[in-house]
Amino acid sequence: TPRNQLRPEDLNAFESDKFELGHIPSVPPSQNLCSNVKRCSSWNVLYSRFN
Repeated sequence: TPRNQLRPEDLNAFESDKFELGHIPSVPPSQNLCSNVKRCSSWNVLYSRFN
């Protein structure tokens, strides 16, 4: 996993999303999976980096 390519704020979002969702996102998040807009945005950023 290219974790070393993540900025610290991305890694924080990744860790919190991994805790919540159990895996690196493989599809863009739907609104009902996001606890708030910032998390949803972070998830989209991570999705675009890992896929």
